Amino acid sequence: MTTQHLLPARLALTAGGLVLAIALTVCMSMAAHADVLSHYEPKSLARAEKALERGKPDLALKLLHRQRAIVRDDKHLARSQSLTCRAYMQKGEYETAEPACNTAVARGNEANLWRHLNNRGALRLAQGRYSEAEADFRRAALLNPASRAARHNLQLAKSF
Repeated sequence: MTTQHLLPARLALTAGGLVLAIALTVCMSMAAHADVLSHYEPKSLARAEKALERGKPDLALKLLHRQRAIVRDDKHLARSQSLTCRAYMQKGEYETAEPACNTAVARGNEANLWRHLNNRGALRLAQGRYSEAEADFRRAALLNPASRAARHNLQLAKSF
């Protein structure tokens, strides 16, 4: 076989390799973007949590109200409602907090459901609904046995 016969085969191999390399790059890029997007959280949720940590529930509620239009999936909706629940609890508005707590529990995913249950349990404990609070804390502790907060709250609810 002469060099002239090998040249087109090499070009075809090189072109095929180039197409494969481009395809692999696109697939890796899509996977990288999917990973980034799966961890995305609207900034307003993080800001609302910071406001709650600083004892500013009204600011948290304002931030949460603004972001309602951009919350599209259950994970962010559950987190938004959980923060709303906490904000109303900080204000002592337990009746207003309850629907948000219930939505957070209903929409929460397996990884974060224990947190939403723990929040709702705290609400129910504050309302004097001890057996319901105990049930929420028990379920939270079962979902995340490593959570000291859930175990502590369960013991607290049992003492009533």
